Amino acid sequence: MLSISVSKDFFKRRLNVKLSGNDLFNGGINRFTLYSNRMMFQKMEDNDSRHVSLSLRYRFNVTPSRYRGTGAGNAEKNRL
Repeated sequence: MLSISVSKDFFKRRLNVKLSGNDLFNGGINRFTLYSNRMMFQKMEDNDSRHVSLSLRYRFNVTPSRYRGTGAGNAEKNRL
């Protein structure tokens, strides 16, 4: 199976566009054969899970991180 996704941010990370594809080569096929003394069991599953999707996300009220490390603990470290 081959699944892949690509995403890109626009407008200072407010808009996110994501294109994704699942099982692009239709490889989700399971086959097996079970042999025992008097019996043979065969099973084949063809899971049709192939799809492509496009999603758009918009973030409201995006604020940048306001933490500005000032080294407030330096005085305490120097005291010790």
